[in-house]
Order: sequence, then structure tokens, then C-alpha cells
Amino acid sequence: MRRDDRQPEAAGAPAAPRRSQRRRILIVLCLNLALIAGLVVAGLLAHSVSVLAAAGDTVADCFALVLGLIAIALRDRDPDHPHAQRRSPSPHS
Repeated sequence: MRRDDRQPEAAGAPAAPRRSQRRRILIVLCLNLALIAGLVVAGLLAHSVSVLAAAGDTVADCFALVLGLIAIALRDRDPDHPHAQRRSPSPHS
């Protein structure tokens, strides 16, 4: 594992690996969107349902990447925010 891929151990750890993760996901998301456009054009020109299905599969991959970006945003929220530590009451108590 490369040095910048490691998760920071302490709360005061540098944010460079975290920015790197977000940046990588954004790059892959952009590449996937370009791939979708190419697959749709190729599928329509070739009248190929299988190529259009591959474009649909890549759309699902993009949704997974967006979920990853949301997870990173939630992880990086300010821990001192008033709602960050609030817990809901347990229905069993």
C-alpha cells in the first residue's frame, strides 16, 4: 500500500489522503460518463442491444461511485457540529 493510501490514524492527521480519495473517485466517474456516451453512440450506430446494455451497466457503476462520494462527504463532516454526536433514543429503552 502506498503511503498516501493509508487512512489517517489521528484526528489531526493530514487531509491529503482524503482529498486524494475524492479526486480519484471523481476522475473515475468522469471516465465512466465518457464511456457511457461512447457506448450509447456505438450501440445506436451499430443497432446493438448488447452494447446499449453495457452502457446501462456502466450507469449502475456511476451510481456506486456517487454513493462513494456521499460516504466520503459524510465521513468528512465536522465532528464539532451540534448534530454530529446526537443519538436517537433507542426503541428498546
